[in-house]
Parts: sequence; C-alpha cells; structure tokens
Amino acid sequence: MIKYEFSNLSPVEFEELSRDLLQKHLRIVFESFKEGKDQGIDLRWSSNDEKNIVIQCKRYSDYKSLFANLKKEVLKVTMLNPQRYIIVTSAGLTPKNKTDIKKLFNSYIVNTFDIYGKDDLNNLIGLYSDIEKKHYKLWMSSTSIMNKLLHASVSNRSNFLTNNIKEDIKLFVQNKSFFDAVKILNENNFVIISGNPGVGKSTLAKMLVYQYIAEDFEVVEISEDIEEAYNVWVDEKKQVFFYDDFLGSNFFEQSIAKNEDKRLYSFMERVKRSNDKKLIMTTREYILNQARYKFEVLSRNDVNLANQILDIEVYTKVVKAEILYNHLFFSSIPNNFKYAVLREKNYNKIINHKNYNPRVIESLTLRLNTKLVTSEVYVERILTSLENPSEIWQPAFENQISELSRYILYFLTLSNGAVTEELLIESVLNMIKKESNLYFTAASRGDFIKSFKELDNTFVRIYKNYKGATLFQFQNPSVRDFLIHYIERDKQLQVILIGNLNIFNFMFNLFKVYNNKKNLAYYYSKKDTSHKIDMRDKKNLFEDKIIREFDKMIYLDSNGEVIVSESINEKLIYLHDYYDYSNSDLNELISNKLKTIDLESFEFDERETLVDVIKSVQLHLTIDTYQFFDSYMDCINCLSDVRGLIELSKLFPDDFQKYLSKHKDYFDRSVADAVDIDISEISKNEDEILALMDELNEVEKYFNGTMDKAMDDLKEMLNELEQKEESVERSKLRPVVNNNNNDLDIDIKIDNMFSALLHQL
Repeated sequence: MIKYEFSNLSPVEFEELSRDLLQKHLRIVFESFKEGKDQGIDLRWSSNDEKNIVIQCKRYSDYKSLFANLKKEVLKVTMLNPQRYIIVTSAGLTPKNKTDIKKLFNSYIVNTFDIYGKDDLNNLIGLYSDIEKKHYKLWMSSTSIMNKLLHASVSNRSNFLTNNIKEDIKLFVQNKSFFDAVKILNENNFVIISGNPGVGKSTLAKMLVYQYIAEDFEVVEISEDIEEAYNVWVDEKKQVFFYDDFLGSNFFEQSIAKNEDKRLYSFMERVKRSNDKKLIMTTREYILNQARYKFEVLSRNDVNLANQILDIEVYTKVVKAEILYNHLFFSSIPNNFKYAVLREKNYNKIINHKNYNPRVIESLTLRLNTKLVTSEVYVERILTSLENPSEIWQPAFENQISELSRYILYFLTLSNGAVTEELLIESVLNMIKKESNLYFTAASRGDFIKSFKELDNTFVRIYKNYKGATLFQFQNPSVRDFLIHYIERDKQLQVILIGNLNIFNFMFNLFKVYNNKKNLAYYYSKKDTSHKIDMRDKKNLFEDKIIREFDKMIYLDSNGEVIVSESINEKLIYLHDYYDYSNSDLNELISNKLKTIDLESFEFDERETLVDVIKSVQLHLTIDTYQFFDSYMDCINCLSDVRGLIELSKLFPDDFQKYLSKHKDYFDRSVADAVDIDISEISKNEDEILALMDELNEVEKYFNGTMDKAMDDLKEMLNELEQKEESVERSKLRPVVNNNNNDLDIDIKIDNMFSALLHQL
C-alpha cells in the first residue's frame, strides 16, 4: 500500500480528500459551507431530528502544531454542541496523541476512532482506490511515483524535468482540459495542446507526461525537430514523446527547407498506429492557425481531431480560484501581501478579471520581487498586469538590471530561441562594441557572469542541454513580448541592433522588412500577437548590411551551431524567404554567389528553392546553363528536385532540350530513381499516397515519361491499408473526472477557500 504524506495538497484539497473518504467510509453525505467568525466547521451532516456531525480537517505536518491549534477550537466546538465531532489531520498520531485529543474535547469525540491521523487516512485510501485515482495530485506525489518521476529515463534531456517536479504537482489544478486531453490520447495516441500565451499549455503537457512516466514510459524530449524522435524510436518499448512549442521560432523556416511539416505528419501517423507510443505537443493557438493555412498536412481532419484547444474559457470560476489559491498558499511572499489579496475579497477582482491568466498569477506570486512593489499596491499591480501582461517586466528591466544585462536580453529577443553561452557572449560583445562610449566600457568575462546571475530565474532560464552545453532562453514568452514592444518604441535602438548584429539568420526574426511573400503570407497575420517590428521604411539598412557583411556574418543551424562549409547555400535560401529582389546591387551579389555554390551540398527541397532564387535574379545571372543542368541531374534524388527541374526547364528551355537530346536515358532513369526514393520514405497514409499519385501524374505529363511502376507500387500500398486491421489495444490512462461539489454554491466555495487561508496568516 502506498504511504502518502499529503504535503503536496493545499488545505482545500486536503479537505476535499477527507470529505470524499469519510463520505464513502461512513456512507453519509457531508455539506461544506462558509466558515463564519465563531464557527469551527469544515464539513457537517445533519438529520431531521437535529442530530449532527461536525468534521474539522487540519493539514499539519507535526502533532505539536496540531495540538496547539486544537486548543483554540475547544470553545467553538462547545458553542456548536455537535452530537459527534470528528477530526481529520495529515499529522501522524500515536495512540497517546489520540487519547489526549479526545480528552481535550470531552464528550464531543465519542471515541478515538473519530480521530483520523495520517496512517488512518492512508488505510482508507487503500480501501477506496477509486478515490485515490480521483485525487490526481495525491497519487502523483506519492513516494513511489515521485521516485519514478525523479529517476525517469529521459532521452535528449535538456530543460524537461529540470524544474522541481514536486512544485509542478503542488500548483497544478485539474480541469476539464486534462480529462479531454487524456481522452484524445487514448483514442489517437497523440495530442496537440494549443491555446493563448500563458494559459497553462506546458503545465498540462507536463502533467500528462508525468502520468505516463508513472505508467513506466520512457520520456523523449524533442527540442529542435522531429528527426530527434525518429532517431530514438524503439519498437515494442513504451515511449512518450514530448514536443513543447513544436511550431516554435524556426518551424516555418525548417519546413521550407526540410519538409518538416510532412515528416512531422508522418511521425504522428506512426505514433497513431502504435500500441506503445504517445506524442504530446504544445503550441500557441494563433501559430497553429497559421500552420494550418500554410501546410496542408496540418489541416487534415485527423490532425484537427487531436487538437485539444486549451482555452481560458474552459477554466471555471472555481478552477481560476484554485489556481490563485495554490499560488498564494505555496508561495513564500510575506503574509502582508497575501492579506492584501484576501481582505475585502480582493481575490474576486482577480478571479473575475476578463484577462485572467495563470502566467501572470505565477509571475506575481512565486516570482514576485517584493523590492519592486509594496503590499499596499499589490492587488492593483496584479490587476494592471492582467490588463497588460507583458508590462510586468518593465520596472525590473529599467531599474534593477545592468546595461549589459539589457543587451543580453536584446540579443535573446533577436534570436527568438535558446542560444549557447559562447555565442551569446561573442554576439553581445559585438553588439556593444560601437556603443561602449555611450553606455559602458567594454565588458569583461566577470561582467557577464554578474549579469547571468542577475538574469537567471527572472528574465532568463539557464540550463544544460543533453550535450552538456550551457543554453540561455527567456523564462517565458511574455518577456520577449515585452521586449518587442520596448524595442519598437526606440528607433535608435533598432538601428543599433541591426547595425551590430553578427548572425545572418537572425536578421528577420524580429523585424518585418518586406511585404508578405506567398510562402510566409499568413505568418505575418494580424492575429500574430507576438508581432514583428515594422521596418519596411528602413529596408535599405538591411540590404546595405547584407551587401557589406554577407561573408562576414555567421549562420546557425537548427541546433544553434555555426555552419561553415555550406553557409552560402543557407544564407541564400534564408534570404529568399524574405527578400523581394528590388535592389539591383543585392541581386548582383546573389548572382555572383550562385556561381560559387556546390549543388551536392543542398539538402531536402533546398535545390527546388535554389531554382526560385535563380528565377528571381535571372536577368543578372551569367552561368553555363547546360553545365548547370548536367550538375543538377547528378544530384537529383527526390520529387522536390524533379519539381525544381521542371521550373529550370521553363527558365532555360533551349538548353534543357539540348541536354535531354544527349542524355534521355540517364534523365529518365534519374527521375524514376528520385520517385522511388519518395515512395520508399512515404508514410503509409491514404491522403499522402493519393497526393503523391497526383504529383506523379503531373510529372508524367510534363516529361512524357512513364510512371506505371511507381503508380502500381502506390496502388498496392492503398490496398494494404484497406486490408490492414488496426489494433485497438493501446496503453490508456484512466480519464477519471473529479466532480467534487457540483451542487455547492460557487461563491460560498470560493469564500471558504480563501477564508481558510486568511485564518492561517
């Protein structure tokens, strides 16, 4: 039998557990009601003949503190004059302890069986396992489960589980979204948790992952792209894949270059067919909408089915109250701050605020800097922050950190993701080099260490990735949201940041320089609340910098490592995603760079994009196109390359026909091989197979070649899908819904909750 300590439960949660256990054990229903000034009741049962039972629930860790509190309750109990008085406590009790408590309350405690200590509660939990499962936090915080969590096998461990697991569980409040997500996972094996910033997507995902750990799953954290998951997949092994912010800062760019959207969809399908795999992903709702618009595979019905939207509207008034209560109860802020929320029921102003947001609650309780706000204006500060969540960072940013720390934050805003310590120091030194006369002298290693300490666990989270490298990223997205608006108001700062930036593919993370291109049209939607700073009137600043520093600026891959050998390729592809080709000098530069590229060094669908670049600067380009066709055909290895070839043949029809007349057999064989490669890598999904068949029809029409063999292979795949019976035996969680107090008046329950906290101050 599991032994529980109950310390992870708040007093309110402990009371609810006690009520559920005693109702089942005693076979009667207790009512909860408001605690008045002279009352001492948590739960009560009354009969028509005026017989009544009063229960008090005392969450204490030691007997000495419990007994001291009970002495204060004697007068209240005497005034209530119950027929039977029951005490439930989380403290461990000896037989002598129970005897002393019984003597304290004279005849109101019939016998010591009406005094339930920690061991008694554990015994009842062992008898009633349904109640144990119902109280998720209790079960998850048990010693045996906690040991599983703390010693879980986590592949690609970086920032997952580096935070305090116990704190995560303490603060979590079960709500409808949790049970809906469990249901979707049981049916689909994967879930996309989407919602607005700060509503608790990552928290919900972690709780789901924790529960799978308790069911002996290995955790695989995906930090960069879905290839990481493919690399550690083990057949017939229970694995849960966790992909936080899967449509994050570089997904759109990676998708353009790597078919990341199709690879992700294929992985979802693979997980869906598995009996021992789960995939849990999170994203901001507006980014998911953009991805659906841009990537056809993410708008399919089966993906929408697994979209568990975590909307703030799902949080009932009671859930909002419990989130606020837990953050106040478990926080270390001084009692006068807590009292400010509790007096005159100020908590209702917070709970009922139209912009109620758990992240703001966390920032102003667990992470509150009491040097920046007094208890007198504490509630006002919370309400102001709910009106404008990003502004909670302004006082500390302007008054509490050094100028060097501010430039570190500027750089992280430009990066839009985690960066290594080495890169951060090098880049920030480059940024401040020309501004040192205005702001500070050149920074030393010691200055950076001081800034790191200043920023850690406030604005920034510093952690080790699975390779042992020290990484820096924002503590939460609202920090970057604040900094975007802050930089947007300072035109001089914008010029400084761009002028001194040393990383090529950070150029357009923060700034909108060109009108929307077709492949990014929805990416800049007005729905994107984390918007880019409009610098279209300063595009010459960017273009002059690119012309001047194209070779000098570094380029980072998706893992944050500097690319050396293929940097020209990557820069051209990256620039093409944004640039409008209106600057003749820059077009000339691009044309010259095209002459130096090695076609074999391009990956995935990059050669197809390269053809788009060639098309955009065709008037400036002077290359041997026949030789280019010859080199291109030597590299062709997928349908993306074939699409690029079609476009090339349109750009240079004469040279294409000349090449084709000399190498027709080699051409046909190369195209067929490329098609075979795509077929071999396709996930056996009906929509994807049909889409590939449509594409092959177009290739066949254009090149007058035969695709009969490829079509037959795809038709055979479709037949296999129809005949295959998908197994329904999967690892499932129990979606036990907690229906506590459905008939209890909401306002009374909330007042009970915070009144109990007030009496503990």
